Amino acid sequence: MFFYNKDGYLRPYTAIESDLEAFRQAFTWNEHRQLLFDKYLAFNEELNALQPGPYYQWVDGSFVSKKELPGDVDFVTFVDFGRYKMLKSRLGHLGEIYNKWLDVSFAVNYPESHPLHNVTLILKDEYHHLYGSTRQHPVSKLSRPKGYLLIKF
Repeated sequence: MFFYNKDGYLRPYTAIESDLEAFRQAFTWNEHRQLLFDKYLAFNEELNALQPGPYYQWVDGSFVSKKELPGDVDFVTFVDFGRYKMLKSRLGHLGEIYNKWLDVSFAVNYPESHPLHNVTLILKDEYHHLYGSTRQHPVSKLSRPKGYLLIKF
């Protein structure tokens, strides 16, 4: 079960862990949303074929809100640094295949013991700021806080 603020955005205003079934149940209440979710699943099936092994995603945007007809599913996939280096161009191509339905980003995930782990921390911080609030209103320049989903594969 998910909780929303008065504007229809997830709360609490951070990464909210979920599994695929809870994600599906909460956000596929119409045919359009089901199509987007099916594309999201197909993307992850192809990603698993390219990159078997654990990874996780932060899912954001209007798809994880109360908006009736979101344009796409926005998410960033954090990929193990070794696989990321080997598959970088193929990952980009995979994102291009689905760009009509999905707004796909990839981020390298260095383990805590790696000398470049700070890169992962910086990327997480940047995506948290991007995903953790709405775009600024053109007149008031205000943005509103919102949560996003954490899905582990």
